[in-house]
Amino acid sequence: MNTYRSRPVVLCLSGHDPSGGAGLQADIEALIAQGCHAAPAVTALTVQDTVNVQDFRVLDREWVLAQANIVLADSEVAAVKLGMLGSLDMVDTVVELLSAHPHLPMVCDPVL
Repeated sequence: MNTYRSRPVVLCLSGHDPSGGAGLQADIEALIAQGCHAAPAVTALTVQDTVNVQDFRVLDREWVLAQANIVLADSEVAAVKLGMLGSLDMVDTVVELLSAHPHLPMVCDPVL
């Protein structure tokens, strides 16, 4: 198990923004600035620029659960940060995941 002894590991469940201004890229930058190690798990892919979202696709639950579970098995996760989930099915998927890890604090940053 990887413990990243010097930095807390934060599992981030969010979308990918190809412009780099939001989503997982922004989460990674914010967490590094706070002295954390970001472990990003992609929930959705977006087609967007710095101003507008043109389209998005939510990944299937098996892929998201596989990403999150491998991080949880490999690292001592200190917290979970939620961003764009993209669908009610993905909300249910995350509820299922977090129900198995009730000790983990969660930050919810909803994408409207």
